[in-house]
Amino acid sequence: MRKRHGRQPSGSRQGLSRREALKLLGSSSLLLPLDPVTFLLDGLVDGIVRKAFAESGAPGSRPRNHVFIGLAGAPPRWYFDLPLAPYRNANSARFDPRNSSVVTRFKAPAAGANRVSEAEYADAYIRTPSGSSLWMPHLWSSSIAVSDGQRVVGTRAMSELLDHFVMIRGIAQIGDGHGFLHGKMLRPDPSGPSLHGLVADASDRTVPAVGLNAGGDSSSFFKAPRGTSLTQVDSGGSNPLDSVLGVFSRQRTNGFGTNGPVLNRRQLMEQLMGRALDTLGAVARSSHPEAAALHESRSRAESLLARGIGDIATEYPRLLAKYEGILGASVDFAGRPPLAGITDRIISTERTAENHRYNRSSIAGGTTLLKAGGDLRDILKPTQFNGVARFPMNAQLAPAFAIIEYLLVHGYSSAISVSLGGTNGLRTADAGYFSSLVAAGSQEVPIPLARPNLEDRFQDMDEHQSTGGGRHVSLLLNSIFFHGLMGCISELIRALGADVFRETVIQLTSEFSRQPHVAGWGSEHAPTTAVTSLISGAIRSPLVIGNVKSGTAGDFQGHYGRAQPNRIAGSTSLIGVGHVASSVAHLLRVPSPVTNSPSLVREADGGVESVVEGVASETEVLP
Repeated sequence: MRKRHGRQPSGSRQGLSRREALKLLGSSSLLLPLDPVTFLLDGLVDGIVRKAFAESGAPGSRPRNHVFIGLAGAPPRWYFDLPLAPYRNANSARFDPRNSSVVTRFKAPAAGANRVSEAEYADAYIRTPSGSSLWMPHLWSSSIAVSDGQRVVGTRAMSELLDHFVMIRGIAQIGDGHGFLHGKMLRPDPSGPSLHGLVADASDRTVPAVGLNAGGDSSSFFKAPRGTSLTQVDSGGSNPLDSVLGVFSRQRTNGFGTNGPVLNRRQLMEQLMGRALDTLGAVARSSHPEAAALHESRSRAESLLARGIGDIATEYPRLLAKYEGILGASVDFAGRPPLAGITDRIISTERTAENHRYNRSSIAGGTTLLKAGGDLRDILKPTQFNGVARFPMNAQLAPAFAIIEYLLVHGYSSAISVSLGGTNGLRTADAGYFSSLVAAGSQEVPIPLARPNLEDRFQDMDEHQSTGGGRHVSLLLNSIFFHGLMGCISELIRALGADVFRETVIQLTSEFSRQPHVAGWGSEHAPTTAVTSLISGAIRSPLVIGNVKSGTAGDFQGHYGRAQPNRIAGSTSLIGVGHVASSVAHLLRVPSPVTNSPSLVREADGGVESVVEGVASETEVLP
């Protein structure tokens, strides 16, 4: 981890400046080498001054928490938060996207049959608790798991959360590529700051910014003007929280590197913190207007060091088990009510390969075709691991939400970014296995794969025609993923409570959505179809922003969310990543990282409103 440096004063104030206070405190933290202990001690000391100056400012001036959830690989968003015709009349005829790959549910079979073999696009007319109404993809008509804080105890309508959504569609990215465009959602200007960097700079938290599974997306695009650094964490460990906050836990018995036992390190830290707190005490006894807040912060810091940060050793496993239970409820259609139109009937594998093949496995390689006469849902059957049933799911989801909840509920971080991949643990014991599909005229000839792995296949979100991703597998797995994701978001909202949720903005995004092949053989990159959803307690009724149009080019026909010009701040333009960044920054209460793209929303007494002309009306462009 890197030490933060080079911060600038947050603004001119009467009396002691923030820079002057940090200068007084600097000698205490610099006595330690640059290791995790140093980073966290520096965060505590600096946080005292940050919090004091923040508390002496106007109410509502602090930034909101920023949770960035990036869907790496870019799944099709029409299954979830890309409504294609949201504001048409309640009695409108069924919307036809004019592309057989743009589907949201399996088509009901003939009377008396229990096998489905076709899929269709269907949306549901939703009325939210706020009284708003709009047409959303079929998945929003389902129910999601509800927890009592320990385990799943029931369900709630997924549509109850829609009041807290702003969905920005038809975002036009420039260029192509996964990591680069993924990162632009955080830092649209390569020469400017990132959204999570701006929040971290203004944070008064112990560890201002944390990146989970950050890889090249969140970490390389992190930039804080005042030098605040990003703490990177791999959520795949046995207890990722321990790598961030374990130094303060009295449960720890091991040392850090060659620095000796934690107890000795804690004693040294307490001595250094005592020296820093003495400095704060002197400031608190002075005539500066921040004195009262500094004195109160001293007491809080002393208390934090005295008690340690919770019992991380038991808290993380408990949170992880809770979120795994929520995800399991989305997959366990044998033990719980199935998802209507998704897992409530046998999904036939009698159809052609484009409906059923799926992406190459990270373990065995190759493309898999399911055998005729089977049930597509069999790929979701649990496997046994140490005598416990393990359901296929995104392996990063539950750990990520466990960490997000812990850090936000306890107030340890302000900016948390996470990158999520595809679905792990798919069963293919009843499938055929092929290393590649070679075109032969109008047919594809499979080449058998020797000794395939049967129990742990992986489905990527990047559903290219060349690597698989048939429409039926895409519909099944993406519906399960988004349903489980919404269960986790719902539980996080419950755990945060109304006050913290109102001061939190969740940014759910991917580098783009996709353009689907009309024949159903997967989908390709579509940089002009990007979608970002903003979720916050500050949002009180749903909004869909951005005009979209249908495609007309060759294999990519129909309606799947291509960008259409909008009237923004008196001019006509496509929505770009700069507009999205300015909108997020507005809700976060931080400066926009760009100067030439206005926000698409404004915060008002009644919640959040769109400033884009012609949106949320019947004027949207339809095919």
